[in-house]
Amino acid sequence: MLEKSKCTGCGLCKFVCPYDAIKVIDDDLGHHIFQIDETLCKHCGACERICPSLRNVNFNGFQRYYFVTEAKCLNGLDNCSSGGFATLLSKQFIQNGGVVIGAAWDGNIVRHIVIEDISELDCLKGSKYVQSDFCKMYSEIRKRIKYQKVLVFGTPCQIDAARIAANFSANLFTVDLICHGIGSMKLLSEELYNNNCNNITDIFFRDKHRYVLRAYNNEKEVFSQTSNSNPYFSLYLSNVIFRDSCYQCRYAASTRVGDITIGDNNLNKNSFSNSVVVNNQKGEQLFNLVSSYLNYSEKEIDMLIKSNPRFSVGTSCPPKRTPFIKNYKRFGLKKGLYKTYKFAKIKTFLRTLLKREIQ
Repeated sequence: MLEKSKCTGCGLCKFVCPYDAIKVIDDDLGHHIFQIDETLCKHCGACERICPSLRNVNFNGFQRYYFVTEAKCLNGLDNCSSGGFATLLSKQFIQNGGVVIGAAWDGNIVRHIVIEDISELDCLKGSKYVQSDFCKMYSEIRKRIKYQKVLVFGTPCQIDAARIAANFSANLFTVDLICHGIGSMKLLSEELYNNNCNNITDIFFRDKHRYVLRAYNNEKEVFSQTSNSNPYFSLYLSNVIFRDSCYQCRYAASTRVGDITIGDNNLNKNSFSNSVVVNNQKGEQLFNLVSSYLNYSEKEIDMLIKSNPRFSVGTSCPPKRTPFIKNYKRFGLKKGLYKTYKFAKIKTFLRTLLKREIQ
């Protein structure tokens, strides 16, 4: 049986269980954990055989180079978080007869959905700093790869699960994201509720040059708050509210699971550009679909490793995580944040004041 701290929340075990013997529980921060219900389990072993966390990871080979890409034309790339590579690739993939699976705000949660027409791609734009529900996509992937090509965007753990579910089908194409860690949908929902954000139709966590949480009702902005003044965002950027598995991530490695890996171009944070790693021949096919729409330059992979550490090294668990969980369980999100960090803020203030006195 998989240790709770190693569950990535992919839900692949629940998908394959023929006896509906996988139950979903929430950890202290609201992250879904999939566990065996012993009262229903027939010990067939299906869940253990397919669980990505119990298998060796099938990484692609190490790449010596990557691309920094910029779109030649910015039309249609509004609300893209960085360089628009994902949107351009999705358009070309659909126009060539495929479908795209990506994360969107759907109802009151973030979940992966299937996009069949380029007119529907807007809902996939923008970073989603929360774990997306992927569970319904396994049946879609298995069904569609029988007759068409499928392109999946996701965190590396989601991409690995999708590949396993598809039995590494030639019709499955994947793009993994350089992942910082995944936040809790429960905490985000609590934050939106605390700010009277009801009937949200879309949500964004950043624009091209800053982190800002924005919520919309249809096209009307109903909430906007910068990261340093928003409790959820402050905790996310402090690495406090990730899944347990994020702090021991097997996928934060310079060898990747996706056919392509994308992330921000931290060499020039003010540019509208992406870092793109082509990991195999299928990745080359994907890159060739969009290369004529891009300006791009080749860089040594060491530059990406240095400029974006999360490409090759996972996030460490911060000391404040345990006290925050304790305070959150007692006081809730906003007050729990204050209780956890108030003394640190006082110390910072006193330290700043002392420096001024010395000067």
